[in-house]
Amino acid sequence: MIRPRLDPGPERERQTGFGFGEHHYPGSGAPGADRRPDTPEKPGTIPDEGGMDDMKITERSVGGVTVLALDGKIVLGDGDDVLADKVSEVVARGDRKVVLDVAGVPYVDSAGLGELVRCHTRLVKAGGNIKMLHLTARLRDLLQITKLVTVFETFESEDEAVSSF
Repeated sequence: MIRPRLDPGPERERQTGFGFGEHHYPGSGAPGADRRPDTPEKPGTIPDEGGMDDMKITERSVGGVTVLALDGKIVLGDGDDVLADKVSEVVARGDRKVVLDVAGVPYVDSAGLGELVRCHTRLVKAGGNIKMLHLTARLRDLLQITKLVTVFETFESEDEAVSSF
């Protein structure tokens, strides 16, 4: 015997603690009904109250060294792609001395960390080097935990970073 599927009814929808709250079922016509409210818009992104901050990179040259000031999160599908494109552009142009100013980077996920390593590797293979400037406490801890602090030279002063090449 096949039993008909029961409608959860209004009592079930009002329950809390198990994700029922204000839930709309797929096909109900309600906005966003086909995805959970806490699901990010883009796969691989982290939900954020104010929306995802797009990575912005400001480039300038100081004494023959390219300084890239990063502003935004380095996360999967957002900041990691922007950083990869910018470093590829710098390498293709022939610049081999790069300083990443990460003072404006509030968060780095595993994909972002991987992209930082790829950028370092790309520059070293091209005969250059990449150094980091103004690490936040969170990023410094992340580099120490992952032992990447031995890979990246880090500086608190731009003058020191530039003169280290």
